[in-house]
Amino acid sequence: MDKHTICLLNDSFPPIIDGVANAVVNYAENIEKHHGHAVVVTPAVPGADDNWGWGKIPGMLGAGWETGQEVVLSDWFEDHGVKPDFSEAAWYSRTFTMPRETAGRRVVVTFTTLNTRAVVYVDGQAAATVVFPGGEADITPFVKPGTRQTLALHVTAYPLDPKTLEFSAPDRVVERKNTVKFRGVTGDVYLDAFPKTARIADGTVACDVAGGRATFVAECEGVATNALYTLVARVGARTFEGARLRPDADGRLAFTADWADAPKWDVHTPGNLLTCALELRDAAGTPLDAALPFRFGFRDIRAVGRDLRLNGTTIHLRALYNRNMN
Repeated sequence: MDKHTICLLNDSFPPIIDGVANAVVNYAENIEKHHGHAVVVTPAVPGADDNWGWGKIPGMLGAGWETGQEVVLSDWFEDHGVKPDFSEAAWYSRTFTMPRETAGRRVVVTFTTLNTRAVVYVDGQAAATVVFPGGEADITPFVKPGTRQTLALHVTAYPLDPKTLEFSAPDRVVERKNTVKFRGVTGDVYLDAFPKTARIADGTVACDVAGGRATFVAECEGVATNALYTLVARVGARTFEGARLRPDADGRLAFTADWADAPKWDVHTPGNLLTCALELRDAAGTPLDAALPFRFGFRDIRAVGRDLRLNGTTIHLRALYNRNMN
C-alpha cells in the first residue's frame, strides 16, 4: 500500500479536550505508524497557546479529588465559559534544553508511576508511548542538545477492563463500569541522559558486619560478557576499587573489600548513613559511566534459628495495631 498524507479535521483540541479529540489523536498515531503521514487541522483559538494551566507533578487529575495537586487554570477558560474535563485525558507540556555535553548520549523520559497511558511528543512529533505502571520513553532521535525544545504528554486514563460483574446473590449479577481513581502522572518524571554503550543502571552495597567487609554491586546495561571492567566505589573519603571484573549473564559487576572500621548503622545510631558513588571503567581505566550517588547504612540482618539479628545482636520487633488504619 502506498503511503499517503491524510488530513484529520477536528473542532476540539487544546485547550479544549473531549472524547472526539482523544479519538483523533489515536487515529493520527495509527496513521503515522502504519499508513503514512497525518495532519490534524483545528480551528484557531485566539491566545490558546499562551493559556495552559499550571500543575505540579506528581498529581492526580479530575474534579473532586480526594487528594492530589490542584491545577491552576488561566483566565481564558473562565472568560470563554469553558470547563475542561480531565476525567479521562489531559495534556501536559513544558520546555527543556538538553546540555550540549549530552550529544551522542541516549536520552529518555522516565515515569515512576503513570495512570494509565502517555504518548510523548517532542516539538510536536510523537516520539514514544509509555503505559501503566510506568517506564522509559526513548526520545533520543528527537533531541537537539543545546536547543530549546517542547516536551508534551498526552495522558489518558482508562481501566484495563472497562466493566466488572458484581455478584450480590447467586441469581443477581450487576454490571458496573470501571474507572481509574488515581488519574494522570501520579509519580515523578525524569529526563535522563545515558551513555549509548555500557552504563550503570543501579547500585547496591551488601554489608558483612561480623567479617568487616562490604560488597559493592553494579547492575549494568550494555556491557560485554567477554570483556573486563573496573568498578570504583567512593564512600566519603574512602575509595574502593575492583579491577578486571567480568560481568555475569545479567550484566552484574561486583567486588568485595575489607572495611573493618566502617561506622555501623543501628537502631540507636540511625544517623550513621553513608553515601556511595559508583564509577564504571573499561579495562584500560577509561571512565565509561558514573551513577548517581545513593545512601546506605553499614548493617546486616540475619535470621538465626528463631532469632532475627541486627549486626549480630538479637532484635525484637512488635507490630503496631491502629484501628483507624485501613
